Amino acid sequence: MKTPSSFLTSLAVSACSALAAAQVQPRVEPPHAAPAPDVWTTPDSVAPSEPATRVAQTSAASDGTHHEVRALPTSAVKGLDFSVVRYQDGADGALWARGRTYKARFDAQSATVIPYFSPRAPRNFDLRFELESVSAGSAELAFAPQGVVSRRDDAVTIDRGAVDEQYLLATEQLEQRFVLDSLPGVGDLKLRLQVTSELAGSSGADGFRFANEWGHVHYGRATAIAARGDTLALERTLVGDRIEIVVPER
Repeated sequence: MKTPSSFLTSLAVSACSALAAAQVQPRVEPPHAAPAPDVWTTPDSVAPSEPATRVAQTSAASDGTHHEVRALPTSAVKGLDFSVVRYQDGADGALWARGRTYKARFDAQSATVIPYFSPRAPRNFDLRFELESVSAGSAELAFAPQGVVSRRDDAVTIDRGAVDEQYLLATEQLEQRFVLDSLPGVGDLKLRLQVTSELAGSSGADGFRFANEWGHVHYGRATAIAARGDTLALERTLVGDRIEIVVPER
């Protein structure tokens, strides 16, 4: 049983028009069947600004090569219900989720956010988070590199043994939380995440921003929550493709 001590951050997606750099929101449509994690695409002859109209599977030829398709975000497709987060188990063994402004994929190693920026975007721009290390002072916490993914309502957990990596999903944002069994030693607690994305990362007073000309994902401030409910704003840094969050020794 893990202790209720944890620390968390939030992720939210914003879209920008390539022409006016104004915030836009994807259109809310009438209810539709639960989404599949397949890639929604348009034929090569259709301009990216037109809505996607069909689902295409990536097919493998006998020589092992794959046919590459041009993808648009799932939210660009008409007839989807954005009032709740939808979930589906993928053929790849991962758990998929779709909110109003993003899709997300959770597997044994990582969590990937796929933001919806604009139907004019040429393809998806994934943002992948993988837990790299947890330490206290000079002591490293041993955790399972291959976790077990589970879901309860809108909470997705990647159980890594000594640490749970949790995501609380809403239609327009996710909250990322880490819950530890116990500390591996004395000293400041440091958690490091590897970030993989084409989006350019930058730091600001209110968190990190991963962006391109189509929109951005905001990675908010980190907060520690003690077992008795006390909260503490945490130091966090973004250096290259790594995020480090520091919980000071108390």
